Amino acid sequence: MKKENKAEIIFHPVRIRVVQALFGERQMTAHELQTATGVASLATLYRHLNRMVEAEILAVVEERPVRGAIEKVYAFAHGSVAKFQPEEYRAIPPEDQLRYFNALVGSLLNDFGRYVGQKQFDRGEDGVITRQIALNLTDEEAKQLWETLYEALAPYQKLALDPARRRRILTTILLPVVEQVTEEETP
Repeated sequence: MKKENKAEIIFHPVRIRVVQALFGERQMTAHELQTATGVASLATLYRHLNRMVEAEILAVVEERPVRGAIEKVYAFAHGSVAKFQPEEYRAIPPEDQLRYFNALVGSLLNDFGRYVGQKQFDRGEDGVITRQIALNLTDEEAKQLWETLYEALAPYQKLALDPARRRRILTTILLPVVEQVTEEETP
């Protein structure tokens, strides 16, 4: 059987929500993950968790006896979600990359739908920002930008969730623009 790549495992709607729930070095039981992700069926969630553990994306970091059963505590296997190396991306066919990206964007749409589906919300008060800007960067400048952003965000990723803080998801997409070619310009 062909081994699935990390992206194939992660970019599923349920598993994306599991990854998001565990951001910030969190450790959670299946019941806590069920609450955090909104997955209705615990059996379905266990199936996804087992798949992520088998792929070494998640690890069972603790087992607790609870009412005659063993409750597992899950966390990222390597301290954080699996990072993709450039050679891994190169090995993924374009149609699969598009499918994974669609899963990510779909997850983002679902997150936003849950947000605006609340009885009350205020984008200004809640700090909801949607912004798109254009940057003219060399490849090296784009790498420097990402490294600078990553360093700037690192201390905020370590902040503990407490009553004064709300969990927020920041999604970044840095994408080179591919200019549209009209039929008249096609040779």
